[in-house]
Amino acid sequence: TTISGGTANLNAGSNVTGAGTVQVSGGTLNVNAGTYAVTGATSVTGGTANFNSTASTGALSVSGGVLGGSGTLAVSGALTWTGGNMSGTAGTTTVNGGTISGTAPEGLHAGYTLTNTGTLVWTGAGTFFIYDSGVFSNAGTFDAQNDAVISYFSGPVGTINNSGTFKKTVGTGTTTVGTNVVFNNTGTVAAQSGTLSLNGGGTHSGDFTAATGATLGFGGGTHDLNAGTDVTGAGTVQVSGGTLNVN
Repeated sequence: TTISGGTANLNAGSNVTGAGTVQVSGGTLNVNAGTYAVTGATSVTGGTANFNSTASTGALSVSGGVLGGSGTLAVSGALTWTGGNMSGTAGTTTVNGGTISGTAPEGLHAGYTLTNTGTLVWTGAGTFFIYDSGVFSNAGTFDAQNDAVISYFSGPVGTINNSGTFKKTVGTGTTTVGTNVVFNNTGTVAAQSGTLSLNGGGTHSGDFTAATGATLGFGGGTHDLNAGTDVTGAGTVQVSGGTLNVN
């Protein structure tokens, strides 16, 4: 099924199911009520797909357009995100890992939350924008295999809440969580290759580690290392900006 133009409103009584693919390539799809339980895949290549109620899909692909709405989209399979935006006040997409990749930017903003519970691998040179109250909540593993930037664009700050493992494993350069992207850690942050630099401040009660030859950087904002925080490893901890409070 493909939505390529106009506005399609799925209201009470609607029923979208099946093992195939629902694709939004243009126009607007509003899932307002009813049942949206696709065991196959949902693909957003253009236009806007708003999930304003509880919905589920097997796999999710976003390469353009906007995935948004005020409801919750639960993805049981993998996310493939190569471009486009996730946007919408109080909206949430929960994914079981996948990939963020390519050279095009990806944007998480306008109060939208992306929650990861699996292994989510970030590759390529594209900038991952988190801004305007966008939230990335990592309860699984986020693996940065690049030298790229998680960046702010406009509006209120973006936020990363890490209760799982957030690590850099590939690249001899720097992976940066930029200014105005607050990083709060209650899990584990691991610099295993190159430099992992946190430049937006945050509140922490989890673990930080820097492997041999790697650098964990605190490059901006105010970072509060509170009770429960452990900083270990044979690598380097570098403070290049902002304030690091070891409380």
